[in-house]
Amino acid sequence: MNDCTWKPNGASFGRFQRGLGDRFRRWLELSTLYHPRYIVALVVLGIIILISAEAVSNVQATPSVSFDTSNGIPGTLVTVTLSGYDSSDTSCTISGTPVYNPTSCSLTGGSGTLTFTVKQYTAAGSYVITVTGNPKGDSVQTSFQVNGLSLSLNPTSGPVGTEVTLTTTNVPTNDTSCSISSPSASVVTLSACVVSNGSGSGTFIVGKVSSGDYVIEVTACTGNTGCNPSAGDFAQQVFTVTAGPLITLTPANGVLGADISVSGTGFQLSDQSCSITSPSNPNVVENAGCAVTSGTEGIHGSFIVGNVPTGQYVIEVTGCTGNNGCSPSQGDFAQQVLTVTGTLTPSIVPNAISDVPGTTIQVSGSGFSSSDISCSLSGSAVGSSTCSISGGILSGSFVVANVATGSYTITATGSSGDSASTPFDVAPSNVPAVPGFPIEAIVLGLLLGTAMTILFRRRARTG
Repeated sequence: MNDCTWKPNGASFGRFQRGLGDRFRRWLELSTLYHPRYIVALVVLGIIILISAEAVSNVQATPSVSFDTSNGIPGTLVTVTLSGYDSSDTSCTISGTPVYNPTSCSLTGGSGTLTFTVKQYTAAGSYVITVTGNPKGDSVQTSFQVNGLSLSLNPTSGPVGTEVTLTTTNVPTNDTSCSISSPSASVVTLSACVVSNGSGSGTFIVGKVSSGDYVIEVTACTGNTGCNPSAGDFAQQVFTVTAGPLITLTPANGVLGADISVSGTGFQLSDQSCSITSPSNPNVVENAGCAVTSGTEGIHGSFIVGNVPTGQYVIEVTGCTGNNGCSPSQGDFAQQVLTVTGTLTPSIVPNAISDVPGTTIQVSGSGFSSSDISCSLSGSAVGSSTCSISGGILSGSFVVANVATGSYTITATGSSGDSASTPFDVAPSNVPAVPGFPIEAIVLGLLLGTAMTILFRRRARTG
């Protein structure tokens, strides 16, 4: 079979190539001259190629950031590494709740580094941090975990005397006690705190400090001997002390029965009356009186320290409109701490420690509760008696009952149940007709003399 395939030699193949090239150039010339639509096609094709080239040149890596640590407690220094940002970016900014005091950021070729400190008083939890390149505006977000106890205050602001409730979470389960303090000033008074099973709660009263921001700290620890502030497990938050009514107690401490004067400023001009109470223990305030100084923001008043154990007690003055009484801790009010330094012991003293039946004995007493409105004297040696009491001071008397000679106990009792006792001796009855001679001897002598006289007269008659 004959092979019909054309097999050109080297020379003929070269002539074929040259001929083909001439034909193509001729076709292109004819197309340019006689077919303008081919020009449009070539222009469009060129534009497409240029746009594609520009798009390819703009393709870049996705921006990314990494932290040298993804978590930390407040105060931790964190280093941030940036990459993949636009080559036109020369700087960056970082933002987010935990970010504090970031260093300046310079970008070169889309890369750079910066640092920031985890902001103090940031509650434990997960936060989003954003890093933005400038001037391009390309950004990336990533999460950061703040470790430690979480502390919340309710309310977060208030005047002196405000009672603040706090809660804590993320408490290590081995912590069994906690304390509330402030490194700022003596803003924390009358505090109490407990922790159990990973959470805690407590309260404190805002002390007498100037207006401003104060750091409140809760420290949790093992054992029950107290916690050292800012050591171990602790959290901090800011409480803002606002301007408001202020009261002053004079004196700021006293024993049961002490008379305490109260003065105040900053109350509302619309207040027409005021009241003095204690949310700690109502019994610490007795015989209270309070009045508003007309046309001013001031109040004045006083009260008697009631029969309560030694310790600290919150005294509150509440201002109110009208004259129908004030609801404690509502409207404008102020609180201050009173320290009861000791409890008086009731005592009585008779004007004589011994006497005979029928004698009237005067009794005086002190240290009784100022809430006592009546009193009584009792005991086997007490006959008829009188007793009165006011402001804890007792006065009374009794007639010595006709009882056998001996030692007895006299007791004075106030209407609130407080009492005092003292010993009293009943002496023998000795009312002599002649000084120095008891009446029994005189009577016996008279009887003996009469009998002898009768006897002598009978003998004389018989003799």
